[in-house]
Amino acid sequence: MWNQSVGVRTRIQHDEDHLRQGDSPQRPRSRPAARPIVAQLSEALCKVLAQPDLLENFAKQGAAAEWSSPADLGQQLSSEVRQWASVAKDAGLKPE
Repeated sequence: MWNQSVGVRTRIQHDEDHLRQGDSPQRPRSRPAARPIVAQLSEALCKVLAQPDLLENFAKQGAAAEWSSPADLGQQLSSEVRQWASVAKDAGLKPE
């Protein structure tokens, strides 16, 4: 989709295109070379989020850390995008 007035694609339109293709806008299928990097970052993040002093610091601030796998996060984000796209559509909102 294009914004005809300025001839550029908006982020929402980009995400809608990915969802129509059954793809996550945050994790397109066309990036298999990134999988080892994502796995390494995910493993490192899991270790960091397991540190008791970090969890205690978060708790003092009223926050909590929760780790999930890259696949789970991708599914959650895709679900959120679909949900809010539906809400925006039902409200009659249109991307500009």
